[in-house]
Amino acid sequence: MKIKLLALLLALTALLTACGGEASGYRTAGDLGGQELCAAFREGDPLHDIFTAGMMVLAADGTVEQLSLKWFGDEDAASFPADGSMSVWLENQPQRTFILGYYRGSRPLCFEENGAVTGFDAELFAEICRRLGWEIRYQAIDHGTAEVELASGNVDCVAGGYGTDDGSKGLALGPTYMSCKYEVVAMASSGISRKGELKDKVVGTVASSTMGAALEADTGLMKKIGSVRAFFSEDDCFAALNGGMVDAIIVSSLCADYYMK
Repeated sequence: MKIKLLALLLALTALLTACGGEASGYRTAGDLGGQELCAAFREGDPLHDIFTAGMMVLAADGTVEQLSLKWFGDEDAASFPADGSMSVWLENQPQRTFILGYYRGSRPLCFEENGAVTGFDAELFAEICRRLGWEIRYQAIDHGTAEVELASGNVDCVAGGYGTDDGSKGLALGPTYMSCKYEVVAMASSGISRKGELKDKVVGTVASSTMGAALEADTGLMKKIGSVRAFFSEDDCFAALNGGMVDAIIVSSLCADYYMK
């Protein structure tokens, strides 16, 4: 009897996995490519070297593994080159406030909840700042504005969803630490299980984002869907999906996994 029960549980687990987490009420229906995530700094800014060193130190002492396990459920999901000797870069630096720019609503990387900013990137940069003895502030920005925000001095770095495909003209990029896909997500009850079933449907994505660009680049899909609605953030995309404003959304696999867990 116990063997039969175990077999049933394993079968149910496999079914839920195959359905893309339908127990959450959502379903994935394919992807549109993806990109590598990193952090962007002003070109020539010493902050690039300081924080790259900080990432390497946190990778060496296990902090990155702990944060990865906390936010992604896998200690190996995010990784940086490890080098504890780079800690010298965190010593005797002039005191200052560091402003981290992040794409608003980028769960689980950097997002606001209950009046506080949290997430993997938020905690990673906060820990580096703690070791430097610096204050950290967070500034939400819109997709497609990283270069402008950095050039103007409004922020010192852009992370929390920034990737190698976002454009790096005049920017210095930190090490890539994980990859994500651009996934099609629909309600589990919608009957949409693959991209081919988006014919005449309303699809939502984030304005001026690489996710939106990936959708536009898929000319075959664009010819099929009914219309595209643009939102400010991935959180807004899920709110629109939940509210029936769209039939499906294009979001990062990280955000999709966060909502579907």
